[in-house]
Amino acid sequence: MTEQGYLLLGLTAIVAALSGILAFAAAKFVTAARAVAKDARKGGSETAFMAAAMEDAIVKLRTKERAMKQRAEASERLSGEIIVSMTSGLLVVGEDGVVRTLNPAGRRLLGLPDADWTANYREVLGESGSVHRAAWPTADPAALVLDEIELPVQVNGKVRDRVTVPADAPESEIVAAALALPNVVAHTEGKTVRKVVVVPGKLVSVVVG
Repeated sequence: MTEQGYLLLGLTAIVAALSGILAFAAAKFVTAARAVAKDARKGGSETAFMAAAMEDAIVKLRTKERAMKQRAEASERLSGEIIVSMTSGLLVVGEDGVVRTLNPAGRRLLGLPDADWTANYREVLGESGSVHRAAWPTADPAALVLDEIELPVQVNGKVRDRVTVPADAPESEIVAAALALPNVVAHTEGKTVRKVVVVPGKLVSVVVG
């Protein structure tokens, strides 16, 4: 073979080698491109899933927050109703000396009007006419006098009724009122009243036979 033949054969081999290298590189590039596209699609799906999960978690947290807020408000309302309805006085003072709670019974005990008493407890107590500072009440003898009295009425030793008469009623009026009671009449009807005893301020005893 001539020198030109060898040269041509060498060139052909070089071209074939370069073509193979280019084909291999192109195949690698296509494979890599497909892998990148697949990863991108997979990453997009994962990103969308994570975004949806995050949004759902935020919605649940907001729902729980609203529920907790509603429970706290309901508990606060109930506590307020309990404090207002208490028959004993309640005065709550914070660390700063400011009155936090003063229920109606506490205001009555301290002689305070219905107002906002959110102030320093010294000011609140200084404005009050507290019962511990009040003078001892003076008894009114007239208030101890009863206008009417109630007496149990016995028939043969058993209480059958009660009679209400003026406190200063004479014995004859008390006896007449006692014998006129329906339940006393029911237990004395058809019988002879032997005796009626009036114990002043205590009872009326009817003896029948």
